[in-house]
Amino acid sequence: MTNNLKDTSLDISKFGINLWKIRSEKGMSRQALADEIGLQDQRIIYDYENGIKNPKLERALLIAMALGVTLDSMFR
Repeated sequence: MTNNLKDTSLDISKFGINLWKIRSEKGMSRQALADEIGLQDQRIIYDYENGIKNPKLERALLIAMALGVTLDSMFR
C-alpha cells in the first residue's frame, strides 16, 4: 500500500527567512508590519527574521495575513 499524501511537514527554522523575503518583496518595513499586526515596536519582527525568537501560531497567522500569504508558505 502506498502513501499518496503530500509532505505536510512544516519547518519553524524557515519562518524567519521567509518572513524577511516576503516582507522585503512587498516593500514593507519592519515597523509597518509591526503596526499592521498591533505591535508598538519592530524589534519582535527583527527577532523573528533573525531566528532569535519563534512566533506563536496566532502571531504567525497575523503576520501571514498582513503579508497576504498563506500561513503554510511561511514555514516551507
